Amino acid sequence: MPSPLATNTTTLRSTSPRDLPGLLKHTDDRLAQLSPQFQQVARYFIDNSDEVALAPVRVLAGHIGVHPSTIVRFAKHMGYDGFKEMQLIFKAGMYAKAQGLNSRISRLDQQLAARGNQKSSDGVRNIIAAEITSLQTLLERLSMEELERAVKLLVAARIVWVVCGLDGMAVGAHLTRMLTLLPRDARLLEAGSARSAEAIHLARAGDVIVFIEISHERSDETLAEIAVALRANCKLIVIGPDPRPREDGHVTLQASTNSTQPVPTLAGPLTLVHILGMQVANRTNPSRFQLPDMAQFDPLGW
Repeated sequence: MPSPLATNTTTLRSTSPRDLPGLLKHTDDRLAQLSPQFQQVARYFIDNSDEVALAPVRVLAGHIGVHPSTIVRFAKHMGYDGFKEMQLIFKAGMYAKAQGLNSRISRLDQQLAARGNQKSSDGVRNIIAAEITSLQTLLERLSMEELERAVKLLVAARIVWVVCGLDGMAVGAHLTRMLTLLPRDARLLEAGSARSAEAIHLARAGDVIVFIEISHERSDETLAEIAVALRANCKLIVIGPDPRPREDGHVTLQASTNSTQPVPTLAGPLTLVHILGMQVANRTNPSRFQLPDMAQFDPLGW
């Protein structure tokens, strides 16, 4: 006769969802029944499904603030053999979100073949998939209320200070260029640099500081710059995979990036700052940039 524990494990496996929407719902439904540590893991998994699909367990554990074994035990508690089996569901969900991905890649392969090039490698396909997923996540999670607040702050700003690390410099440079062309007084700074620290001390009330973060880990230098900006009564717009702070009067915009890879995905953050620039142009200098006619295409149809 099987033991109660074995019977319980079998029951869990038989009811464990095999698709990402089901898994996320199953996790959310059981949240209140989980231990505090498992709740911490569950909430992170629900909010960062793309990262869970791609990151090694040790990297995830560092971001969540738990031991890697906690993640393994959590996966088993949810009815899976271990984290690798659970991660496969997150990976499948990540690719499924990129609607029409296979047909797009097939067309790309055909175009390359027509030009006499070799078929795209798995590495190239993975990069394309990650960037498409980043855009799909932005489409699903972008808060229109926060976006509207960010646009109003940028329109009213005396000076816009765009602060980003080296990995996000392309994103910051694009936003700075768009605002400068409007024209707005926008200044690009490298986070944590001596010039950035000095410039932030010159900021004052009426200025807006846009912090662009590609990594989940916020440096001590950036934290110090945020503290200086808050003391100067500047308004903050924070863009990143885990945007903080959320103090009153400040804006946070989530832009999904795969910060676990040597080269993070940039499609989401770049598109987000491009939207910001276009919206500011629409309010201040509509002839400068032509807004797309949304009636001409279906953004979800790929």
